[in-house]
Amino acid sequence: METPPKSVNFSDERLLSLDLYRGLTMFLLIAEYTLIYDHLVSPEFAGTWIAAIGQQFHHHPWHGLRFWDLVQPFFMFIV
Repeated sequence: METPPKSVNFSDERLLSLDLYRGLTMFLLIAEYTLIYDHLVSPEFAGTWIAAIGQQFHHHPWHGLRFWDLVQPFFMFIV
């Protein structure tokens, strides 16, 4: 009695969603290093939606959670 060979289906394709997620995380970290977020909250953008987005990228000490607080955990999620 012959047993059929076990077929293991390992895909060599990359996960596009993981690549996009990793790329977004790297972009966010590079934008922080180049001080783009500081420019978004400059007085010339005060009261605009650009300033509101810029505020999300600054750590808000002990008063809640902002988007920037999640960037480092993104890497832990990828792993």
